[in-house]
Amino acid sequence: TNKKFRVFCNEENVAIVYSFEDGAYAPYDGSLMDQEGIYTFRLSDRMNNRTIVSLEIERSVKFTVNGSYILKDGNYYSKSWLSLVAQETFAPFEIIDELGQSRDPSARFDTEGKYNVYMKDIAGNRVEFQIVIDKSAPNVLIKNVKGEEIEEGATVNLPFSVSSEEADVSITYRRGNTGNTIVYEGEILEGSGRYTFTVSDFLGNKREFEMRITYSVEFDISGNYIEDGFGNYLSRSSITLTAREECVIFRIEHVLTGVSYGSGDKVTAEGTYDVSILSAHGNKANFQIVIDRAPPVITLEGVESNGATRENVRIIVTEGDNAFYRKNGSNENYSFVDSCVIKEEGAYTVTAKDAVGNSASVTFTIDKSVSVIPSIQLGERQI
Repeated sequence: TNKKFRVFCNEENVAIVYSFEDGAYAPYDGSLMDQEGIYTFRLSDRMNNRTIVSLEIERSVKFTVNGSYILKDGNYYSKSWLSLVAQETFAPFEIIDELGQSRDPSARFDTEGKYNVYMKDIAGNRVEFQIVIDKSAPNVLIKNVKGEEIEEGATVNLPFSVSSEEADVSITYRRGNTGNTIVYEGEILEGSGRYTFTVSDFLGNKREFEMRITYSVEFDISGNYIEDGFGNYLSRSSITLTAREECVIFRIEHVLTGVSYGSGDKVTAEGTYDVSILSAHGNKANFQIVIDRAPPVITLEGVESNGATRENVRIIVTEGDNAFYRKNGSNENYSFVDSCVIKEEGAYTVTAKDAVGNSASVTFTIDKSVSVIPSIQLGERQI
């Protein structure tokens, strides 16, 4: 039974003693028995006739769960299999699956799903619980700051967050190639780079996936070139731009001729090109590439190139980033910016170079004096 009880006898002059859980016998005073366990009563009349009665108070249902599991909120969870073994007589003992179908209580349950278990023993004790077989990794929900859902493994250009609709799920991540594991607590992730996530449930089912944030268009540039500090690329030979991601627009257009090139095309013709790129992730890039083979221009005021003068000479350099002159016979270069004036006599070489290596040189001479050698010879007694 699962209820309290008393023992009494309708016959007079009957002595009653009892034992609890096979302990020593003690006189029974008619008290209400309530503690769970086995009671043995011995009744004796005046003629020493004896009757022995055993009763058990049991308020729990006795069964065994086989398999590897975690008991949580009264239910049994496993990512492999479970089976039930009754340790007493039940009426009824039923297991109902999610489709409402009755299942064999003695079967091994290894198919994913929830199984509702109903047990009632002969004492009237009842128990209801679930067996849950879960072999699947937790689901995840990824949303950007606009509330738009994103697929696992995506590359995005907006901050995002990760969550799971399942309970008792842990989420960790690593940034880039670092081995540091960070516990994710639902924060918005906005730093550019690669994120590797691990999402695990309390049974140990887990999934891994990567996400990537980039705020710029990714492309490779090859050739002998320099960057001008404003995001433009200059070369005196050729430049090739190659997309490293899917692009909706990838156009390289000559400003004057309108000739267009695409990803991977080698640009060699001299001129300025407008570059417009739009990645599939929405990132944009707009800049110019310049193919320049024209040398700087050196202008001389006061003398012709390779000429000579007795006047001062003014030097003017345009389209040059590095200009200097050297007096012949000297190893010292004298740098100047844009223009300078040379007054001292001598033969000079002027050199100007631009940023991509184009160069020009001119020479001239400044001569402000006349060299005279006397040729008069005086004879004897000549004045």
